[in-house]
Amino acid sequence: MKVNVDDAETVNDRVKTLKIASITELLTHQFPKREPVLSPAFNLGSINMIFSRRGIGKTHTALGIAYAAASGSQFWCWTASRAFKTLYIDGEMPGESLQNRLAKIVKANDRSPETDYFKLLTIDLNNGQMPDLSNQGGQIAIEAFCRDAEVIIIDNLSCLCRSGRENEAESWLSIGEWAMRMRSLGKCIIFIHHAGKDGNQRGTSSVPSLI
Repeated sequence: MKVNVDDAETVNDRVKTLKIASITELLTHQFPKREPVLSPAFNLGSINMIFSRRGIGKTHTALGIAYAAASGSQFWCWTASRAFKTLYIDGEMPGESLQNRLAKIVKANDRSPETDYFKLLTIDLNNGQMPDLSNQGGQIAIEAFCRDAEVIIIDNLSCLCRSGRENEAESWLSIGEWAMRMRSLGKCIIFIHHAGKDGNQRGTSSVPSLI
């Protein structure tokens, strides 16, 4: 059997950083509280998914959720417990359409997000190019923007996760690991995804499901 020395060293480094706890230590450890964002649907430290067929209103819903979270207001029957720093990553919507939709949301609300509480990373502000979040390079590209965000909305998986094949579980490993890492940092992750012809989410069952 051949062993890659670099791979072996990487595994050893990971093992050295692993933490193990007794049942007493685990029961007394102060984990970050899973604070409600928009109760009862979304919490900090959670991975969530919204999916439907095209044209149903996924982006309208996602923008409404983002605005309510950032402004500490209400969307549908969900009420924000406070204002949360929100990052909206859009890989598809034309800039003008995004402006128009947000303008209507602002006009319909009594509250506005404070400075830096609602930030958007969108394709038309970046010359038609967005990072591929299904690989490490794309994840590193958005890391600085994610650092301060409490709520991160990915709209949508098909546009922003382009590597590999959608129906293969292996293609989702990297974005799944990234989402778990963000969750462990106490962030609320919301993926927007398309439904397939059968009405269920597209892709493998390894795609994160609504929690």
